[in-house]
Amino acid sequence: MISDAAKADLGVASLPALSHPERCEDSTIVDATGLGAVFDGIGGAAGGQEASLAAVLALAGRLEQLRVLEDAAARTGWLQDSLLAAGQNVREIRKSFSQGTTAAVALLAEGCVLAASIGDSRVYRYDHSQKQLTLLTVDDDILDHSPEAGRARSEVDEAISIQEVRSVLARRLFVARNRLADEVGMRTEPVAVGEHLVAADDLIVVSSDGLHDNLTRAEIEKQIQNTYSQSNPQQVAEALCRSARQRSTEAHFRAKDDDISVVILQVH
Repeated sequence: MISDAAKADLGVASLPALSHPERCEDSTIVDATGLGAVFDGIGGAAGGQEASLAAVLALAGRLEQLRVLEDAAARTGWLQDSLLAAGQNVREIRKSFSQGTTAAVALLAEGCVLAASIGDSRVYRYDHSQKQLTLLTVDDDILDHSPEAGRARSEVDEAISIQEVRSVLARRLFVARNRLADEVGMRTEPVAVGEHLVAADDLIVVSSDGLHDNLTRAEIEKQIQNTYSQSNPQQVAEALCRSARQRSTEAHFRAKDDDISVVILQVH
């Protein structure tokens, strides 16, 4: 039996890019036992959609196994094995090397959230008591994992104007923000999984890059602060998607027309 600490109330929202309103190349999967995942398809046209769906189907086929697991170690193993299975699914349907998908997965366990990402989809924790949003994953972008690269990522994430992107590394990163060093179809070894403490009523936000490319970390945080106290996780997810979509239509240096997907897990 899964304890309440490994369960969640859920919210899921997606919007397609305005350039292809007939399809969204992101795919999502959630489960009330504490799973939330977003896969952002790569490859354009139907190829990205096909790849992200293949990844989701790998996780869906393993949900019964997940539902009898509770401790963090067992759930970490499930997460790693499931993403390897997702990569195998993507390789089997791939028609070109440009076809693939990113991944961001959050999985609740007793008193913690397990967070993993491949590519530039992300997992955040919103600390309900402190009203603060913290990024739990690191993008597989053009930079390494040095402290200087971390500062450049933060600089880009917080910049509301182009004048705030000051360092050379941050400028390089912003210009190449669609270039990835890894994606699900490329990876053949287990992904690193971070374990982070959570408390009741915290929110775990899992999203594609359509959210954070358009909105700064502080803007995402503010949107949650303004929405969460009066709303359920579904309304928070929808509000974040709407805000990112609105920014994508503006004459703003962050604006990017893209699919936008947000999954919210509200911790019990």
